[in-house]
Order: sequence, then C-alpha cells, then structure tokens
Amino acid sequence: DVARHGLLFAGVVLAEAAVLYEGRHALQSQAFGVAASGRAGRSDVIVSDAEIESPRLVRVDALAALTQEALLRYASELREGGVLVADAGLPRGLGRRLPLVSASGDPRETGLAALGALTAFRPVVRAESLDAALGARVEGPDLVRLRAALERGRTLALAARAS
Repeated sequence: DVARHGLLFAGVVLAEAAVLYEGRHALQSQAFGVAASGRAGRSDVIVSDAEIESPRLVRVDALAALTQEALLRYASELREGGVLVADAGLPRGLGRRLPLVSASGDPRETGLAALGALTAFRPVVRAESLDAALGARVEGPDLVRLRAALERGRTLALAARAS
C-alpha cells in the first residue's frame, strides 16, 4: 500500500544520506508484506556517529505513522521526548498531525513528505544530504516532484513547530 512503499523508500534515502553524504553509520531494515506477518509495515533506520552494534530498536527517537494501525502498533516504541508525526487524515490522538499523504498516488511522495517532516523536527541528517541522496536515486521530472514532496514535509513541520 501507499504508506508502506513510501516509508520504505524514505528509509533507504535517509540511510544513504547518512552514509554517503555525511560519513556516518546507518542501518536500514524493513518489514513489509509477508515479513510483516499481517502487521503494519515498517522501515527502521538507525543513524550513528559510532559503529552500530545491534540492529535491534527498543525505543525510537522519531516515528512517522501514515495509518491508524501503524500509529496504534508502534507509538509505544517512541522514546520519551521523541517526535511522532502522523498523517492529518488519522483520528486525533498522539503526535503532530500533518497532511502527509500525497494526492498524486505516488507512495514515494508520501514517504518523503513524512521524512521531510521528521527531519525538520529531529535533524538527524542535513537537508542537503537528503537532497543529494534522493538525486542519486531519481532523475528528471520525478526528481523535481520528489524533492518538492520532501520540502513540503519540511515546510509543514516548521510551520507546525512555529505555531
């Protein structure tokens, strides 16, 4: 579905931004489809200045939830003081609600809007590194559109933070 595919793509872009453009360590894992065992899909990314010794996440610093199922299932994994961004179309509750789901139907736009919002609230990598990693994966008109989605997420988050 749109949420899963988009966040998986965004997770890869985040990991590549950290490793290739900032010289940091990153580990990206995903559970999708059959591997998710009927649960909401997920994309986990660990970014560190030091070598990553374990891929296991106990508590997360930032979480994007694009479906109610994901919000209910994973919100308890958020570390105290962590950032939770949820799509505005979900029922009220936890987290910052932002209109993340793209009307275009391209799941990458939705995932990148969520990534832009998360990294605006919690800047684990520089915006320039995300842009460069995205440019290494996509070109032409798709790149322009996907960079705009990433920027839309950043802009939404900065406006929400200011209010």
